[in-house]
Amino acid sequence: LVECSVREDAEEKDDFEKQRYDYFGYGKSITMAVCFDISDRASAKEMWRVYQDGNYISSRLIDNQLVFLSNYYVNLNEDKETVISNCVPRYGSTNAPMQRIPCDCIILPENINDTSYLVASSLNIEDDSSLKTQSTLGAGSNVYCTTDTLYATSTAYKDTGVAEEVFGVTQATTSIYKFDISNGDIKYIGCGSVKGSALNQFNIDEYNGYLRIATTTGNWGDELSNQVYVLDDSLKVVGEIAGIAKGETIKSVRFTGDTGYVVTFEQTDPLFVIDLTDPKAPKIKGELKIPGFSTYLHPVGDNLVLGVGVDGDENGQNSGMKVSLFDVSNPEKPLECDKATSGGNNTDYRRVYVNSAAYYTHKAMCWDGT
Repeated sequence: LVECSVREDAEEKDDFEKQRYDYFGYGKSITMAVCFDISDRASAKEMWRVYQDGNYISSRLIDNQLVFLSNYYVNLNEDKETVISNCVPRYGSTNAPMQRIPCDCIILPENINDTSYLVASSLNIEDDSSLKTQSTLGAGSNVYCTTDTLYATSTAYKDTGVAEEVFGVTQATTSIYKFDISNGDIKYIGCGSVKGSALNQFNIDEYNGYLRIATTTGNWGDELSNQVYVLDDSLKVVGEIAGIAKGETIKSVRFTGDTGYVVTFEQTDPLFVIDLTDPKAPKIKGELKIPGFSTYLHPVGDNLVLGVGVDGDENGQNSGMKVSLFDVSNPEKPLECDKATSGGNNTDYRRVYVNSAAYYTHKAMCWDGT
């Protein structure tokens, strides 16, 4: 999957407009998926290409089913003819020209957070003619997927008047779009919303027909707060925990079965163990405070969770990298049973900082449990 920029309509502009296209990049972006036959490694062959308008967000491969998503922005500052020409996203494949998504495949939710389109497509990788596309008005950011259901979130920020101008206070609302992707198809099901913003895909999880999502509200100081919501199959909130770690922000989340783990940070790293056994009455079961914070959590057994993140001291000063092993066999009293640190050897005049791709992408870490 690649994203490319297309300037096909720039040729029709005058010299000034061409320069504007070249400088600001107002051309269209297209997301493209390409399939190669590599049975003969010495002579790989391209099998097909599929396209859809927009900037690439994410993709999933489930057996032979490929699902991929993009955000399509319509520049309303263009002239009328250009806006009319570009106002509906397109899709196509090697054997079918780019065409506008049919109107019965475009959804207009009641509460729209963003005027961009979220474009979601599904196809069998053995047959590009199986391409099916759905679109909803309202952009996407984080994506969570099961074998049957696809979720995409979109967060909108609304100022609170004078307070926003003086203190930078905003209210965030996250919309959750749900698609049925079973049987190789893709079909929009519905939309729900919660307060706050979700950090990444691990803030979202589906279990036993319920969706769980952890969010942060506020900008800074005492305005900051964190929540865990539980939504039913219709994306209606049926349970929640509000006011988790006020004054702090979520750094990592992991859900596994009836349990959720949430790490927040201000000066120390509270690891919260969330009991989700009763979806309508979730509760905090236990809490552990240690220096630094984990940016990624990975279950490594029934009673162990691995945390990868930043080391620190009791004053909130962070520098080196730390890998923590948490014993959660007693959810009321989680423990850091082991740890490994790298860098961060501090002196009175120097602090050594360590950076890692694992801080922001889970694919930079591999766990081999053998």
